[in-house]
Amino acid sequence: MSRASVNFLLDCALLAAFLVVLATTILLRALFPAPTQAAGWFVWGLGYDTWAAIHFWSTMVLAAGILFHLVLHWNWICGFVAGKMSKLLGRRVRTVESLNTVYGVTVLILILTAIGAFIMAAQFAQETPEGETLTPGARSTRIRPD
Repeated sequence: MSRASVNFLLDCALLAAFLVVLATTILLRALFPAPTQAAGWFVWGLGYDTWAAIHFWSTMVLAAGILFHLVLHWNWICGFVAGKMSKLLGRRVRTVESLNTVYGVTVLILILTAIGAFIMAAQFAQETPEGETLTPGARSTRIRPD
C-alpha cells in the first residue's frame, strides 16, 4: 500500500473518530441530565455510562490516530521547523534523519511525562465528598447509600 493510501485511510479514520467524539459530546451534554441524575435515562437503549465509555474510547482512538499521523509526517515537521529556524538564525539548519528520530522520541517522552504529571497531580488533589484528601490509590471506606 502506498504512503498516500495510508495517509488517506488514516485521515478518514481520524475524521470518523472525531465525528464520534463530537456526537457523543453533544449527546452527553445536551440530552442527558447531570451524570449524578442520569440513572434510568437512555438514548437508543444505552445509558449515560455506556455513552461516556464510547466517548472515552473514541477519544483514545482519535489521540492514537493523531499520534500516528505525526509519526508519518515527522520528517516533514522537522524539515519545516529547520526551514523556519534557518530564516530566524540567518544560516542554513540541516536535518538529519537519525536526529529527527531522537527529537521525535524526546518529544513523545516529554508529552507522556506531562500527561503522567497531570494525572499524578489530580490524584493528589482528589477529595472525598466530606472534603478529606485521599492518598493516591486509596479508596474511601464510606459506604454509599443507594
